[in-house]
Amino acid sequence: MDRTGIGLIGYGYWGPNVARKIEQNRNFSFRYICDLAEERLEKARQLYREQLSYTGDYHDLLQDESVQAVAIAVNTESHYQIAKDALQAGKHVYIEKPFTSTSGQGKELQRLAEEKGILIRPACGKQADRNFGRSRQAVEYGVNGWMFCENGIKALFMKEGRKIWKSLVFLIGLRLI
Repeated sequence: MDRTGIGLIGYGYWGPNVARKIEQNRNFSFRYICDLAEERLEKARQLYREQLSYTGDYHDLLQDESVQAVAIAVNTESHYQIAKDALQAGKHVYIEKPFTSTSGQGKELQRLAEEKGILIRPACGKQADRNFGRSRQAVEYGVNGWMFCENGIKALFMKEGRKIWKSLVFLIGLRLI
């Protein structure tokens, strides 16, 4: 199986979580971590050692042919320009939420991705979660019944008055059901 080369742009508040998920995903070959702050790159180096490349300039990732996709975990104001540059470089893009600062920017990025025939996806915090997959499978396999939400993210599936299982579901999960 060919694995998709991916680089992470942003290793601040949420970036380490994204990095961990990338590393755990067997479909990816984790190549780069990019951050403007040298101290954050040093933290990443201590964890990932020499298995990755590190840079303060995201254009390095965009120019590297071994990188087919980028994950963006920077401040929202920077999402649009970085994503646009990545799309123009032919890279698939995953963006942490919120997607962009304005809906117009989001629409433009989606249009550009469609023109280029590449993917752009906003984050869904629990999409990679095992329980999210179980929620999706329930829908795909025709489990019908009701989903009751507690506190916005916990879900309890019921069928004919019986508990099926508890699961964490995020907004996309709610839309699927």
